[in-house]
Amino acid sequence: MPALFKIKSVSNVLVANHDRTAFSTAHPKHLPLLTSPVQGEGEAHEQEKSIHRQGELHHTVPNDTRQYNPPGRHGGSPRTSDEPVLHHSHESSVIQLFFDLFFVANLTAFTSAHEINNPHALGTYIQFFFLLWGIWFQVAIFDVRFSNDSVFERLCKALQFGVMTGLAIVGPDFGAPNTPDGQGADVAVQALQSMALIFMAMRLILACQYLVVVFWLRRYSKARRVLLIHAGTSFLTAMLFLGVSYAVNSTNVRVVSFAWYPIILFETLICFGIASRVEFMNFRKTSIVERLGLLTLIILGEGVIGVCDSISRVGVDHSFSSDVIGMIICAIVIIYFTWMLYYDQTETEHVGAFYQHIWMICHFPFHLAVLLTVEGISQFSVWRKVIDLMLPYVNSMENYPSNIHGANLAAYFNNTIQALYSRLPGSNVEQPDLGAYLGVFGDPTTSLDQRIAAGFNITYAGILYVCENFEIEPPENDSAGDAGPMQEFAEIYDSYIVVFIYFFVAAGLTLIFLALLFFLGRHERVRGDHLLMVIRVLVGLGLSFLALMALPSNLTGDIDSYISSAWMLPTVAICYTLLVLFENLLLYYLRRVVFGRERKLGDYVSVIPGRGRVASDVHCDHAV
Repeated sequence: MPALFKIKSVSNVLVANHDRTAFSTAHPKHLPLLTSPVQGEGEAHEQEKSIHRQGELHHTVPNDTRQYNPPGRHGGSPRTSDEPVLHHSHESSVIQLFFDLFFVANLTAFTSAHEINNPHALGTYIQFFFLLWGIWFQVAIFDVRFSNDSVFERLCKALQFGVMTGLAIVGPDFGAPNTPDGQGADVAVQALQSMALIFMAMRLILACQYLVVVFWLRRYSKARRVLLIHAGTSFLTAMLFLGVSYAVNSTNVRVVSFAWYPIILFETLICFGIASRVEFMNFRKTSIVERLGLLTLIILGEGVIGVCDSISRVGVDHSFSSDVIGMIICAIVIIYFTWMLYYDQTETEHVGAFYQHIWMICHFPFHLAVLLTVEGISQFSVWRKVIDLMLPYVNSMENYPSNIHGANLAAYFNNTIQALYSRLPGSNVEQPDLGAYLGVFGDPTTSLDQRIAAGFNITYAGILYVCENFEIEPPENDSAGDAGPMQEFAEIYDSYIVVFIYFFVAAGLTLIFLALLFFLGRHERVRGDHLLMVIRVLVGLGLSFLALMALPSNLTGDIDSYISSAWMLPTVAICYTLLVLFENLLLYYLRRVVFGRERKLGDYVSVIPGRGRVASDVHCDHAV
């Protein structure tokens, strides 16, 4: 008895009898082991627990609740007996947003390790983003349809967090370039093997989640078959990824690495095929619009991080020229107006399933275009600072006094490059050894060609010193030996041309996909909306065609001067600004027309979410 009395005393100290109601109010969260995704069952369970907390389980029933009869058991159902009514949340849960943070962590880790400065790096970036976006998409389409807070779901999310962490570790080694000693190929093989196993683990987790949903919907024969197909598809893709991990080696690394792209396309087509034919599996009334919108916001945030990092790099000498300040302003304008053009048009609640599926999948190329645009913005901001430092130095080297020769000319070149060094105080970059090149001018036996070559090498050595201070280096390649300053500068200039090309192409494609998303996401459109889409496409095509200026046959005269000028970011910023102004002025005009006809004719005017009021009467519909 004393021991029992002590136990009771401890329990009374922790929770007194009169504190039961207060405890239920202050600690309402109770996680079940599993939660049904069927609408009503989860609510009934929570309702029952709430009543039980108040001590009224056998006495009262709330007036605003009705007994839930699961479809197909004790009563009718708005759908067929084979299709359940699922509980869908219109807002993303906190744990789903937490998973999105792992997406951006992977993206940041890969971007910081892979500078997009050559065609190989660009292709590797696109491939990795395809794989990463595919993982996120498969998890997201499960969460928005079936995910409910439970112990099992949190355990699965913890496993998915671990998988994404593993991907962040091995992801930077994906697509490692070849090296003269062959180590690059070995690193690439190990990365591909690890990533294939990571993709396998993610699909196995999804297969288990789908099987749990099968358990809850086991009484619905059609739903059971459909979900078993989903679970089987996830398991099949997991086994295919396992096969890829064993098949890849140093001799077939490039061929086998392309095998998983058809695998991801296959599972995506299966998903959309089922969603388009089975009512309860579609994405209407889910939070998929919000999830994709938040992912877009995260990707734009990645661009803001890149711009801030570029600002910190160009501010190493604590001086900002007007060109650099203008580039920073233009970068903010481009990112901000991209946000405006996307979020001012988001609406897919009333469109058909086919349009909604295309709208969802179009976010992949749209997100990729936005990422490449913001990456180009970051690199151009740094390049502007480098060019501002290089131009005075190059002019001094080219326009040296004609009345000095020999040792005096060598001293002039040495003083010029020392002045360049002084503009980068506190630099940790080792200064190049130019003694051999400067000695050429003091040797009377050297030829004119040797002196010209030495002058070029001194000039390019200073340029490379500036580039290295801002972490701009020649792309890695599989050529052995050390290249001279002229060769390294040629490789860096080629990298600059690559950035120029993909930046303008991506900036143009961003507008084109914004027009496509606008078209697919609108249920009702007036003629003015079609004009907006056409303008977006035309401006996007114009920006993309500007990349043609960087072709070798066009790098002459004024075009070459434009490419090396500070007008790249202002060009895109001006186009985006004019486009936003035109769209808002046009929408203002359309509203005035519609409201004027409403007052004049008294026609019925409907409200379309996100667009204000537009006329739906036959008199106005054909005239706007």
